[in-house]
Amino acid sequence: MDKNIGQPKPGTPLVSVLLPVLNGADSVRAAVRSVLTQDCGDLELIVIDDGSTDRTAAIVSELARTDRRMVLLRNESNLGIQKSLNRGLARACGKYVARLDVDDVWIGEDKLGRQVEFLEGNLEHVLVGTAALFVGGRQGREYPVTMPQADAAIRRRLLGKNCFLHGSILARREAIGKVGGYDESPECRHVEDYDLWLRLGRVGKVANLGFVGLRYALSPTGLSAKNLQEQCRKHLYLTRKYRTDYPGYFRAMVRNRLRLISAPFRCRW
Repeated sequence: MDKNIGQPKPGTPLVSVLLPVLNGADSVRAAVRSVLTQDCGDLELIVIDDGSTDRTAAIVSELARTDRRMVLLRNESNLGIQKSLNRGLARACGKYVARLDVDDVWIGEDKLGRQVEFLEGNLEHVLVGTAALFVGGRQGREYPVTMPQADAAIRRRLLGKNCFLHGSILARREAIGKVGGYDESPECRHVEDYDLWLRLGRVGKVANLGFVGLRYALSPTGLSAKNLQEQCRKHLYLTRKYRTDYPGYFRAMVRNRLRLISAPFRCRW
């Protein structure tokens, strides 16, 4: 981790958006467009190409020539999402950090602005997410997914369930730097986002806003679907790791053990 993460830099954008990509040529344009059309235009979009072998880098370079708010970082080889995100954080200049995955898009041009307004008006909060529209799966359905909104409600559930969708969040960069960024250890592979929320909850309040700000693509080939059993095992690891920081340890352990047992029957959306 870069020791300067979280340190303010003069004359910089308000928000840094991190978009890690691996072979995302088919979807990167839509993801980028949903960021650059936000009415909160004081932003930079940092695309981290994690060793793509398709036309991802060429497409992002083409888009960057038309909008100077875009930055392309290329990994010579595949480093994985944890190291890629930390590389993006080391480059980020904004007061706030947002995230988006290449298969997803933000909904509404005011998504980011509403979250910035919330954090500007609630200084004790370090993290805010939104609800989402889940799209796809075996039946091609669309359905909204809501999350608990208030800090107290989130804390009651967070030890047993990830209450934030990675692509929906906005966080204070200073707080992310304070807790050390994304954990690059094997224990946090595929749960690096959940681990970060649990650490951020140690240093400030967290919240979700009630509006739908993310279109989340369900895919049988996505990381969550392919690594569901591994995620369930690591959720148990995180439950034990943060057992003294959040309430409901016993309930969380029961829930996550049941999820692990049922995981083989839920590996396809």
